[in-house]
Amino acid sequence: MPYQRPDGRALDLPDHLKRIEIKQICAKLCDRKLASSFQMADILHWVESHESPEGYDTLLHTLVEKLGYKRRTFYNVQSVGRTFPPNERQHTVTWHHYDVIRRKKLSKEQRHDLLARDERENWTDKRLRNEIENTLREAKSCGTRIDRLEELLSEMQEAAAEYDELHPILKRLSATLNRMRETRS
Repeated sequence: MPYQRPDGRALDLPDHLKRIEIKQICAKLCDRKLASSFQMADILHWVESHESPEGYDTLLHTLVEKLGYKRRTFYNVQSVGRTFPPNERQHTVTWHHYDVIRRKKLSKEQRHDLLARDERENWTDKRLRNEIENTLREAKSCGTRIDRLEELLSEMQEAAAEYDELHPILKRLSATLNRMRETRS
């Protein structure tokens, strides 16, 4: 496959490709034995960002027809490829795990942490889903703690008007709260 990375997880496509080169890459992708979902995502993303919308729709229609996939499958492939660009893909994590993680409302850091742990520990589908739920639960719990700290900070600021010795404590609490907000988003 032209432009394929050695690990097979992506295509390194240059900024300038001729139409014939694009068609050749797509023809190779149409051989199901050679195509990976990430490679399809990479060429679809490249065409979308470099060609006219008509060119993208034509390519998409051709690939869908030749591979026998539904159009929705390709949109899903493209979405995973966008969410996880080539330089952010783990070598041993399955496409399915990327798709499962992409569908959840996770921050970029949470997604990459889960993928790194998945690669190290070779998770099953069930384990991945459990870890995602734990991550979401922890994030929600952290959000609740931040909300409570914001309420307390407001109350302490009112009290600090009368007690100067509370000012250093309020500064530290404000700084901690800001760090917590940053890690949450």
